[in-house]
Amino acid sequence: MGDSDVSMSGVEPDDGLLAYGIPYPPALDDTITFSDGSAEPPDWKIYAKYYGARFKPGGNGFDVRLINFNDPSGEGKYFEEDWPYEYQLGAPDDRPDGWDPPIQKWGLKLLDAAGFINNPTQEAVSYMAPHGKWAPERQKYDLSRENVHPVFRCAMWPNISQLEYAAIMPALLLATAYLDDPKTLCLFHAISTPSSQMTLFRDEKLGYCQRVQIPATLSEIEQKAVFDKMVAMREYTTFNWADDEGPDTVHAIAWTSPRLDAKRRYIPASGPFTRKTDIYMSTHILHVMSLMPIKAYPFFDTQFAEEILDMAGVADERKPREFDLISAQMRTAYMFAATLVHEFAHAFCKAYFERPDTKPAQPNEPWLADNRNNELGHAVILQILGGIPGSNTLYRIPMSSAEVIKQWNYVPFGIHFREPWDMWAKTSKFQQVISEGAAEDNGKTCTFYPIAQRQIQSMYAKQTWDEVSRYGLDAIKLTKIPEWAAHVVPGETGNYTLR
Repeated sequence: MGDSDVSMSGVEPDDGLLAYGIPYPPALDDTITFSDGSAEPPDWKIYAKYYGARFKPGGNGFDVRLINFNDPSGEGKYFEEDWPYEYQLGAPDDRPDGWDPPIQKWGLKLLDAAGFINNPTQEAVSYMAPHGKWAPERQKYDLSRENVHPVFRCAMWPNISQLEYAAIMPALLLATAYLDDPKTLCLFHAISTPSSQMTLFRDEKLGYCQRVQIPATLSEIEQKAVFDKMVAMREYTTFNWADDEGPDTVHAIAWTSPRLDAKRRYIPASGPFTRKTDIYMSTHILHVMSLMPIKAYPFFDTQFAEEILDMAGVADERKPREFDLISAQMRTAYMFAATLVHEFAHAFCKAYFERPDTKPAQPNEPWLADNRNNELGHAVILQILGGIPGSNTLYRIPMSSAEVIKQWNYVPFGIHFREPWDMWAKTSKFQQVISEGAAEDNGKTCTFYPIAQRQIQSMYAKQTWDEVSRYGLDAIKLTKIPEWAAHVVPGETGNYTLR
C-alpha cells in the first residue's frame, strides 16, 4: 500500500507469501566472482540468463542455481545432485535490448509463474463492481442516476454503437470510480483554478511557468462546483476512435487535440484563451474490449502475443504458459480506464487553463504538485493510483511504432510502474520539463515494480469497492512488491546497469 497504513484484505499476504499471493523471488547473488578471483555486483541484463529456478517444495518461493550450458545431458547440471530447473531467468531470447527491465531480469516464464501475467481464477468477477467513495454524493446531483459518470456517457462518443459502448463499459465504470473520489475532486479543483491564482515560477529555458497546489479537502459547495465543471465538459470535448496505423496518424494509445474553426483558430471553451478539444482512442482498445464476453479461443490478443514472441525468436521453453483470456482482458480494461482519465485530465485542463497564444508559446499545461514534468495526464494518474501503470513490452528494430502501441493496448506481458516516473523525460511538443533538478534526476536509480495480476483482477471484485467506500483511493493504490523490483542504475553514454 505504499506509504498508506490502511490494511486492505486483498493486499495482505497469504501464509509465507508476499502481497496478492506472490511467492518470493529467487535469491540472486549480490556479487559475481570471476575465474580470476575478481568480484563485482552483477548487471542482471547480462548475467540473469545464467541462472535457473524452480518452485520450492512449499510453493512460497523459488530455488535458484547456476546453469551449466555445457552439460551434455541438456539439464544444465554442474553436479549430479543439481535439481532440474523449470525457469531460465533473463530476457527470453537472450537479447536484453528492447525488453522492459522486469523481463530483462526475471524472464517472462518466471514472471508468469509468480503471478504477474496469467492468473486463471474461479473467483467471482463483476465488471459492474467499481464505484467511487463520492458516488452517492454525485448521484444526488445527477438526476439520471446512471452509474457511469456524465463525461463518459454514450452521448460523449460520436458514432459509437450501442454494442461498442456496452463493450467498453468495464473500463468506463472503473474510470468513473476514479473520478468519483474526494481526492480526485481536489485535483480537478486545483487544475481549474484561475491562472492568475496559480503559483508563478521561472525556468531558465521555459520562461514563466505556473504550478497548481492541491488542497487536502474541499467543502461540499466546492465539490459541487468541481462536479459542475466536469459536467460542462460535455460541451467542450468528445471521445473518438482513431486508427493508429495510418500514414498520418499520431502513434500513441490516445491523444487530445484542440478543436479548430474554419480559419484554424482555437475554439474557446470556458472562457478566453481556453480550448475545446477532441479526444482520440486507439481502435485496438475497442477490438480487445469488444471480445471481453467471449470465452473461446483463438483470440486475437493471444495470437498477437505469440507473434511478438516468435518474431523475437523466443523458444517454446522460454515462453509463458498459454495466455489466460480473462487475465489479458482485465489488463486492457484496467489500462484503458487509466487512459480515459489521463486524456480527460488533458481536455479538462485545456477547457479551464488560460493560455494566451503568445510567441514564444507558454507551456501547454501547469505543473501539478512538485513534479518536474507538466505532463498532466500522467501527474493525475500518479495522484490517483500512486504510480503510472505501463505495459511490459518489447521494442526492437525493425519493429514499427504501431507494433509497440499494440502491445500497450493488448498488454500481453503484464504491467509495471516505475519510480521516479519522469526522471528521463525531456521537453517536447507534448510536455515541458523544468531544468532545475535535471542533473540530480538523471543520476537517480529508476526502480520498476511488476504489478501482481491479482491486484488488476481485484479491481473488479465487490470487496475492493466496499473498501474504497471506507478508505477512498488508498484502497486501490498500486502495491510495491520490492522483492521483485528491477533497478536501473544510469551509467555513462546512455548505458545502464540492471540490479
